[in-house]
Amino acid sequence: MSAIVTLHAVLACELSPQPAPERLLLERAGGDALAGAIAEDLQRLLPGIEHARLLLGTGLLDAAEMPAPGFAAHAALAELGPASAARPWRGVAVGAHHGRMPAAALAPAAEFSDAPMRYLPLLIEAEAEHADALGTRLEQVLANAGEASARSADVLMRSYGLRLQHARYLSLTDLLALTCVQYEHAGFAAHWPLLEAALLTPRAARRR
Repeated sequence: MSAIVTLHAVLACELSPQPAPERLLLERAGGDALAGAIAEDLQRLLPGIEHARLLLGTGLLDAAEMPAPGFAAHAALAELGPASAARPWRGVAVGAHHGRMPAAALAPAAEFSDAPMRYLPLLIEAEAEHADALGTRLEQVLANAGEASARSADVLMRSYGLRLQHARYLSLTDLLALTCVQYEHAGFAAHWPLLEAALLTPRAARRR
């Protein structure tokens, strides 16, 4: 069996202060349209991604939940996903069943319900022979041109019942950089190297 390599990304969503989102997670069927729109965006941004498969967690997570040790939301997506990269390229939504997400790491916590920034975890699974080139493009392109399309923004707003100020795709490196800045502003810059080391647990290829 060919090795499958996982690449981590997020869709970062800056919400309007009012009104509050009607929901913070989607049922399985409700996430299909959003997964499809995101897959179209990434195919436009990242040529060559047709050799991979996208997994989308449909819970809108807070910034404090995204960098859980080992990036727990992404790890949960990897565990829940089917056993091989899909062809052709498509998006698969991992959503709730009767209001419950299949893994706790994918479920938004109630204490962060008023957070203005929300993140949807994205896991890209690629065959090892294509992963290095795809990972390089992901880091280069999303940092400079990762804006979500108008269609994806519209599907996002209608699906969650929210108003959106801005939405863009970020690589794991981008997300870590933002988290570092937040820790620096909070006066914890000296602790960041230790925290970063704890977050970046091995994410090597998985044989299926």
